[in-house]
Amino acid sequence: MPIVSSTYTVGHAQANGSRYVRELHTWDDGSVSDIEYGPIMTEGKDLQAIADARAAQLEERAAAQEFEELIGGA
Repeated sequence: MPIVSSTYTVGHAQANGSRYVRELHTWDDGSVSDIEYGPIMTEGKDLQAIADARAAQLEERAAAQEFEELIGGA
């Protein structure tokens, strides 16, 4: 089951300028994986690239879990 969309939003600045980041990854069945991390310094970071890399990790985990369920049920 592939992820069809990955977006992010950046929260308000903390006292030190860092921010929380929230990623939403939408799967092809309409379900959403919601991930929040931080606070991090966001200046100069490619947050879309980070979200895209996380989407690949989520898909890999989902495929591994599906595989385990298939062979575990045999």
